Amino acid sequence: EETACEPKSLYGEAKLAMREKGETLCGELGLRYIHARIFSAYGPGDHPWTLVESCLDAFLNNREMSLGACTQNWNFLYIDDLARGMAALCEAEETAFEGISNPVFNFGGAETKVLKDFVEEIHTLCGGKGETRYNTRGENAEGLINLMPSIEKLKAVTGWKPEVDFKTGITRMIALRKRTVQRRKTGKLGQDRLRWCIADPDRQKMP
Repeated sequence: EETACEPKSLYGEAKLAMREKGETLCGELGLRYIHARIFSAYGPGDHPWTLVESCLDAFLNNREMSLGACTQNWNFLYIDDLARGMAALCEAEETAFEGISNPVFNFGGAETKVLKDFVEEIHTLCGGKGETRYNTRGENAEGLINLMPSIEKLKAVTGWKPEVDFKTGITRMIALRKRTVQRRKTGKLGQDRLRWCIADPDRQKMP
């Protein structure tokens, strides 16, 4: 949290500006500002273009997955752990923040390793189907970035710690995809959607 921010993209600059302006505004209003810095959250309901979702889609459908070098260090946090951590931070007693001047709190998983190892673990959990093709796409605008978050500050203030390891998280996502496919085949997914809409017509999609 104490490392100076040097954003390499407009997206990064926008996030830093939000933190700075938010902290200033809260100071003027007499409020405490807390900034959650989230490192690669994943889980059910994620955007289909994320790395984890793209890998699952490619491997489970026995297709190729084009990737960069994947040599950087990375860290993933399962969505359930993120939600628990957010709740714990919001519900922490005011006394827990005494002596803390920096409002930034890192949210990360328990394990940091080379990104390629995470990709290969997904590939293995998908039964080894499909194919990984490294160095076949360019890097992002930020270049090769290493994600190695320290979550000790968050743990100290809230007592929170991540509980879902990467293997368990991916296994849950694969099981959910398989159940969804099976419901589609049997027609139950359509029935579920119909019941959902009847129960609350204003809702646009199933959870």
